[in-house]
Amino acid sequence: GLVQKKDVEEALREQIEEEIFDMFMWKEAAFEFVEGRAPKTEENNPLSGLTFDANVMSLILEAARRADELLMIRRILTDDDMTVSKFPFEIQAEELGQDMETIDETLPLINGRRSVREIVNASIYPRFVTMRAIYRLLVLGYIKAQDRKGNTVKVAAPAQHVR
Repeated sequence: GLVQKKDVEEALREQIEEEIFDMFMWKEAAFEFVEGRAPKTEENNPLSGLTFDANVMSLILEAARRADELLMIRRILTDDDMTVSKFPFEIQAEELGQDMETIDETLPLINGRRSVREIVNASIYPRFVTMRAIYRLLVLGYIKAQDRKGNTVKVAAPAQHVR
């Protein structure tokens, strides 16, 4: 009784939506969405009978928006094996906007040794959200990225923090 059914349903909805968004980012895939199938009910399973009701058009539009944003991110973060490191600048919260909470959780993971892949895997946030946080920090000039050969990746719009 510590967790309410609506809380579990909301958490599952968020997780399912993130998984669907991730599927749309795959390079190759075939999808089939089937409406109207009820989940199996199993005895002694507290999640049995929960359904996921979603607006498919909203999911597709959000997935398309994320795909466009991921293309921008991938122009700079071309490889998940790139490493990122922090510059010793104080971060200006007003520059971060809605990404502030995600960035606060992502920054401690950036140590100059971890790759983008390792940061994404260690993050409490979904892959896309963490990638966007890293990208924002790069564009704002708070961190730098290096490829496997140790070359610093150029960011299109130089930030005012880099000297």
